[in-house]
Amino acid sequence: MNSTTSHGVLGKAGSLAAAHGFREVLQAVFLIVLARRQMITYGQFMLALGIGQILLMFAEFGLNKHTICRLARRPEAESGLVWQVTVVKSLLLALGGAATFVFVLLQAYDLSLGAVILLLAAGIGLEALTSTFYALCQWRGQQRKEATIRSLAAAAGFGYGLVALWAGLPPAALALYKLIESLAALTGAALSVGANRSSRPRWPGAAALGATLRDGLIFALIELAAILYNKANLFFLQRAAGSGGVAQYSATWQIVDGATNLVCGLLLGRTLFPLFARLLTTDFVAAKDLARGAARWLLPVAACLMYGLIIESDRLIPLVYGGAYNEAVWMQKWLAISIAIGLYHNLAAYLMLSLGRQVPLLGFCAAGLVLNLALCVLWIPGQPFGGSVAALLLTKGAVALCTVGYCQKRLGLFRGRPLAETCAAALAGGLLYFAVSPLGNRLAAELAALLPMLVVIIYWKRASQIKQVVA
Repeated sequence: MNSTTSHGVLGKAGSLAAAHGFREVLQAVFLIVLARRQMITYGQFMLALGIGQILLMFAEFGLNKHTICRLARRPEAESGLVWQVTVVKSLLLALGGAATFVFVLLQAYDLSLGAVILLLAAGIGLEALTSTFYALCQWRGQQRKEATIRSLAAAAGFGYGLVALWAGLPPAALALYKLIESLAALTGAALSVGANRSSRPRWPGAAALGATLRDGLIFALIELAAILYNKANLFFLQRAAGSGGVAQYSATWQIVDGATNLVCGLLLGRTLFPLFARLLTTDFVAAKDLARGAARWLLPVAACLMYGLIIESDRLIPLVYGGAYNEAVWMQKWLAISIAIGLYHNLAAYLMLSLGRQVPLLGFCAAGLVLNLALCVLWIPGQPFGGSVAALLLTKGAVALCTVGYCQKRLGLFRGRPLAETCAAALAGGLLYFAVSPLGNRLAAELAALLPMLVVIIYWKRASQIKQVVA
């Protein structure tokens, strides 16, 4: 039987994808209008969002992944664990918020930029509390409930943001959109998921809080190292090229990272990871089959995403952001490579966590952070854009080589035939593109290049259906 069908993966991921798509459309409209009207404010927002992501990682402290792994071993401790994790996250959020305030003071940012950073960071940080309830939804297989909450919260937050943009409100007032979205999501998630708790929660003691922090520490360090080596180049770029430079880089990174997260967040993180954690403790063979199936299908997905962003960068960036973002066009051609790297690194990372191999994963991510900082120091001051792109790609590639190599040795993720079929389809697509291009119709050449990959996907789908009928 097809592994994705038997576990209802596609249906659950589809619900989350619909909610994610709804939110991404609203966010894209908001950020594009902002980028077109106020490039400097857009650059400030991108810097603030990066800082907010670091605060979010600190407040979450890796406890979402710890919660999933803990529930796989002790499902009966569901209610107490969720409440305990929420209390710990609240304390960490307060501590991280204070640290963010001190950081803004030390950087001597002007009042407008400082207010934007603090407001957006607060809104993003509150997601740490909501994500605990989302993790419980994912464990229970209630992704549809999570999708509903996310959609309603996004409508509230970005609805305010778009009205504020239309009204011409100052940057600090615009930044309130994230607080509105996060508060709406937290309220909805707590009421919806928390209503299923059978008993009134008790405030955990110091020993219980300490144990939760200790257990979550390694998960937190993994996530912190990962977010830092993905975002560190923004701080170096701010110093080397200013807010305008950050805006140019962020224009393309928003598109590339959004395409990556669409698959990583919805399919891998919120749907497959809970299944990996559950199956690796009960049915190793089924978990191995599911992992191999995911690795197989990620090949054409990554190829199509990268191809589309590379080939259309000269039309996509001006269409979305306007003609002022010329540097973003060539950067997207290179940054698109990170899609394949990111997809397979995340698959391998979730498998390592499910296998209880957190320590090696932390070592890989920490080494990647050290490498990234060294490359940023060496390359960005002299070549702000080229250095930022090269440092990111080399770092992500090195980390992925370690994580995917580990899982390949343990689980045999990649098998020869699917890899050969995908490579052959990519080669055939390239030949078709160059064969049709002389006809002068660019769209026809681009579509022709996709045909071999489409054939492979249809062939795999039919083969899976045959196996399912036989089973």
